[in-house]
Amino acid sequence: MRSGRGSMAWLAVVAGALAAALLAGLLWFNRSLASDRDDLTGTTWQLVAWTLDTALPTTAQLTLTFDDQGDEPYYSGSSGINNFRGRVWVGSKGDVEFGPAISTLMGGPDSVLRAESTYLRSLLTVVSYQRSGDRLTLTGSDATELDFQLMSS
Repeated sequence: MRSGRGSMAWLAVVAGALAAALLAGLLWFNRSLASDRDDLTGTTWQLVAWTLDTALPTTAQLTLTFDDQGDEPYYSGSSGINNFRGRVWVGSKGDVEFGPAISTLMGGPDSVLRAESTYLRSLLTVVSYQRSGDRLTLTGSDATELDFQLMSS
């Protein structure tokens, strides 16, 4: 009987140590993601150029803001006429992924609405970012680039 209790106690100690190691690893991983996010969190950008066939509207600003609510990072902005918001994942080494956005549904000039649609679709293809001071480039899986100028941080 003693060896049975001893085995159970040893198993409990090992399980506790594994749980502590797992928790420490998760906390470290979460901090590393947070530090990668910190490069973008709280910043607002204006789209100044893109490598797409649709013309960038000159009468409307297309913006992008990165923020978070605790551990839930999100993006939002103006797509020219409408406002949008969605979840974003910022990983290490410039990895980024935008989730689907919800958007207001106001009407406006066809050229701006086409640009809005193109902008929101292109965000869904983005796989990486590079920030250099007050410039941000988002690159899509199709090599599309969206170039932004920092508006505020």
